[in-house]
Amino acid sequence: MLWRAVYETDGVLYTDRIRLGSTPSFKPGNSVPLSAEASLPAALRSNPRVVRDYRRFARFSDGWVARAPADPEVLGDARYSLSTERFEPIWGVRFYPDRALPTEWVDFTRQNRVPLASLWREISGRDEAYRPLPAVPPG
Repeated sequence: MLWRAVYETDGVLYTDRIRLGSTPSFKPGNSVPLSAEASLPAALRSNPRVVRDYRRFARFSDGWVARAPADPEVLGDARYSLSTERFEPIWGVRFYPDRALPTEWVDFTRQNRVPLASLWREISGRDEAYRPLPAVPPG
């Protein structure tokens, strides 16, 4: 079994791969900082509609909102990613505070491609990037 692990520590989201089997292992991913409302530029925070839409999106995303590395204007739902190893949002929002409708819904689902060869290397245990899981002391 393969899992994409997403976890948060001190305002930073981390993404790793975990492979379960006879020898559990993991593949280090990367990290991305959370984008809290306070981190929005002043021009966005001064627009009540943008603030309301940001809060709605943050609630929808369970607070796991991060800027898309490839397009920092897009705030994405960091729980889901087009990539198994890094954050590439499947969907998100982009704000234009000077427009009558300042919030644009961004949908990247058409870009979703499953890399079958690399996925099979992971499933079969032949991906050399995996490392043994460290032992956890009892208690």
